[in-house]
Amino acid sequence: MSDSLHPSPLRRLGPAEAPYPGDLVAGDPPVVWTSGALWRDDRCWDADGADHLLAPVDLGQSDDGPIVAVPHCPHRLDEWLGRRTRLDDGEIVTLGVSILRGSASAHERGLERGEWWVTSDGRPVLAGVGPGDWRETTRDVLSHLVALSPSLLAEVLSDVSGAIASPGHAAAMEELEARLFAGAEPTPLVTEFVSLPARRLTAHEERTTSEAASEARGRLPSALHGFVDHPIVERLNRLIVRTERPPSARSERARPRTRARTSRRPLLVAAAVMAAVLVIGVSWPDGDTAADGGTETADIPRDDGPTAPPTPPPRSAPSDSPAQVRADDAPTGDALEEGTSTLAHTASQLIETYAACAATCGTSVVEDPRDTFPRGVANDPDADRTTTVVERYGGVAVLRIEAPGHAAQYAVIIRTNDSWLVRDVFDVADQP
Repeated sequence: MSDSLHPSPLRRLGPAEAPYPGDLVAGDPPVVWTSGALWRDDRCWDADGADHLLAPVDLGQSDDGPIVAVPHCPHRLDEWLGRRTRLDDGEIVTLGVSILRGSASAHERGLERGEWWVTSDGRPVLAGVGPGDWRETTRDVLSHLVALSPSLLAEVLSDVSGAIASPGHAAAMEELEARLFAGAEPTPLVTEFVSLPARRLTAHEERTTSEAASEARGRLPSALHGFVDHPIVERLNRLIVRTERPPSARSERARPRTRARTSRRPLLVAAAVMAAVLVIGVSWPDGDTAADGGTETADIPRDDGPTAPPTPPPRSAPSDSPAQVRADDAPTGDALEEGTSTLAHTASQLIETYAACAATCGTSVVEDPRDTFPRGVANDPDADRTTTVVERYGGVAVLRIEAPGHAAQYAVIIRTNDSWLVRDVFDVADQP
């Protein structure tokens, strides 16, 4: 049992944010400390040996009575699936096997209600909460999963959906698992790598009284210290994670299984550094001081496909300033080579095209024509724009767009197939 009081929380999670409301506490992995009263009639109370049922991992005592720690679950599984347009085969296998094993454990314990959630380390778990029967919830999840799966795995998942209804389905579990494992090596589910935001603060606010922010900063690369809960970091994190996917499970099958859990670390660290560069640029004061200091950037190689895990980029000398080009200097033609200056020209040309079409842009210019972006320098067709490539990681680049008489805006562009598209445009609202 833990000490009498659990560590200072990062923030309070409500019923819509976690299976059990409570205090989110940083750790490896992070946990949520909940009231012991919530577990009085919970059938998963002592299910810590069932990896796919959400169960307590620690007990403690507070001034208000017993407290129970459970793994942090930042996503409902159905909502997580709703945000994905495709899944890695390894993720599909992980989901299928987790549902099989979690369902078997639920039958053994006589669980009636339940919802599927995803832990911060990418593990699907069935929590004994919610108003609905866990069998119906599970069938809904499997139906969505089948729609995202290739035909071979979809067929197995359909059989899984039929098997979970019976308390005796454990007898068929071994065969179904073998069929799933034949499709791919399981990999953890992709989750946001910064999933512990405290309250939203601007970059220049004092943090000397915030133990929560101090704890969170200790878990991020040093470049992010002081910006742990900056809203622009959170926004960029989501955009990067939405673009990147884990290595193909099929390409990893000859490697030890532990590689699947570690191969994304260089990608996530690089993404965090990219976010830090953007925030530092946002928070840096305008004028000569900023100009004299310059901005350091690293030439990070692009990951051309999912056939191998990302590797840490080699060190390279910092450039004197970000790649910059004025709108009237933009070249014509399909300039998509990997050079920084070429990317700057390509980015400038893309922004000019976007400004000309704005709300009527199609899929050759913006990733999703249904998205709406704020009016400003990026979409003013008459602005004398300067486009700066602030940072780039693989198929994602961040641009700063400026013009006389306009407030600066940032744009995130992504590379898909043989072209760059606008993913997001936003105002710089948090400058000191």
